[in-house]
Amino acid sequence: MVRVRRLFDVRRGATPRSDPENWNGPHIWLTPEDLSARDGRVISESRRTLTEAGLSRSSTTLSPPGSLVVSARAPIGYVAQTDCWVATNQGCMTMVQKRDLEARYFRYQLQVSRAALEASGQGATFPELGSDALRDFSVIHPPLEDQRRVADFLDRETARVNEIVAAKRSLSLLLHERMHSVRASWIGEAFDRFGRVPLRRVARRIEQGWSPEADNKRAESDEWGVLKTSSVTGAGFLPEANKRLPEGVRFDPRWVVCDGDLLVTRGSGSLSNVGRAAVADTAGRRLILPDLIYRVHLVRGTSTFVAAVLSSPPLRSLVEVCVRTDAGQTLKIRRDDLAGFPIPDADPKEQQELVQSLEERLNPHLQLLESLRHQLSRLTEYRQAVITEAVTGRLGPAVNAGYSASK
Repeated sequence: MVRVRRLFDVRRGATPRSDPENWNGPHIWLTPEDLSARDGRVISESRRTLTEAGLSRSSTTLSPPGSLVVSARAPIGYVAQTDCWVATNQGCMTMVQKRDLEARYFRYQLQVSRAALEASGQGATFPELGSDALRDFSVIHPPLEDQRRVADFLDRETARVNEIVAAKRSLSLLLHERMHSVRASWIGEAFDRFGRVPLRRVARRIEQGWSPEADNKRAESDEWGVLKTSSVTGAGFLPEANKRLPEGVRFDPRWVVCDGDLLVTRGSGSLSNVGRAAVADTAGRRLILPDLIYRVHLVRGTSTFVAAVLSSPPLRSLVEVCVRTDAGQTLKIRRDDLAGFPIPDADPKEQQELVQSLEERLNPHLQLLESLRHQLSRLTEYRQAVITEAVTGRLGPAVNAGYSASK
């Protein structure tokens, strides 16, 4: 075990001012967002680039091909290997080798060391990995020949696993497309059979909640949490997606979320998340309705039915047409637009039958999707385990023998 500082020169990046002459030049400029898309792999592109002026004015330097770039915040521990000269922002650190070594080996090692890197971060609200903490981080340093042998082995084994993962993800996409068609057919049949009425005809009130300053951590079971917009998805409700309300902050009891509440996202930074509907199932958690989520009080009909209607393709298209942008660049849907959305004019009993019909059509696809999620999770665990065993030497004989995951 040796410290990173003995093997690599650690450099922190920077961000130039927003002046146009600093941007859209020839130099790659990596951020944690760029790393997230290439975590554990080679990187050669960035979302934004710097000019010569931007490079000099930001006091950042270019690092050579073969360097390792590690995210230092939001979150800590993404790692990628460069195959060209790059600069980074202050959310990344670049590890430039000081001696002859196999960068691929250390990329794999850092990839399975994310938990340890996160533990080295400082800061209660937004943990950040400091340059000195990375320099003092200990890594395994075998002879160069062993580094190359392990890296070659892992290149082969992870490539095989990645091929299987890619095939299963393609199947998942096909299933989602099929479910999209099922929902579109279902809502079309319901409109043809029952006609349509605006949502305001069956809703007594549409209200938005309250968003106090909350902690950037999830509430415990005995604490109050303010829902995040990510708690409402087209696939259901996620009660764990919340931020803890600081102790001593008082709130109006009318904003308490109850089981069975029909919730619709009012605003988000992402268009795909605006207008999403779900029925609340708090699982015993103490939750508060935020400003960016609507609660729809129905006077006729069921929450599960209206949520299913709002999640159908034609209604999602209406959301995209109605979405507006405020000064803060948050995408929002107005209460009046939501109230005007059409729903099938079915009575409560007919609504229950329609929901049951939709569930029967979707269940085979959902079961297969769940199986695929489980398989992908197991493949991810397997890949991490193989990398860990190889870089620590516990797969030494298998590596030498060219052991294959396919066996």
